Amino acid sequence: MTIIGPVPPDVATRMDAVLQPALTDLIDLSLLSKMGHWCMQGGPVFIEVHRFMDELVEFARDNYDTVAERIIQLGRFPDGKAATVAARSALRQFEPAAIRSDLVPAVVVPNLLALERRFRQRCLDSQEDLVTQNILIGITEEMEKLSWFWQASQP
Repeated sequence: MTIIGPVPPDVATRMDAVLQPALTDLIDLSLLSKMGHWCMQGGPVFIEVHRFMDELVEFARDNYDTVAERIIQLGRFPDGKAATVAARSALRQFEPAAIRSDLVPAVVVPNLLALERRFRQRCLDSQEDLVTQNILIGITEEMEKLSWFWQASQP
């Protein structure tokens, strides 16, 4: 059954179970993108990749806020604590060390592809609530576009 109107508590609970991991993934993406942005030290495509990293950070921040607000609208509370994100992180991280700009996509692209798969599944898992599903579809669409840009920029 698809819900139109106020979301019943049982559906809100199921949507929370879909949205909380999405929140964690987006916070994690913002942190790893900022880390890569800070640690990038020169290389043949420094300016381009530096700008791409800022776009990823902005995308993740804008969307984790949207997801957190949806969780609240459903009568739940978002868990964006650093400890939660660290415990649930499934993304490959940048080390606190110098990395050349041309090596950054080797970290970013697999992460974006993994996130695309997870967000596509979340779109399917949120079919009971069209508003939640719409939010996740929008995030997935934007993520796939960013992923395509990153893949196209690889040598």
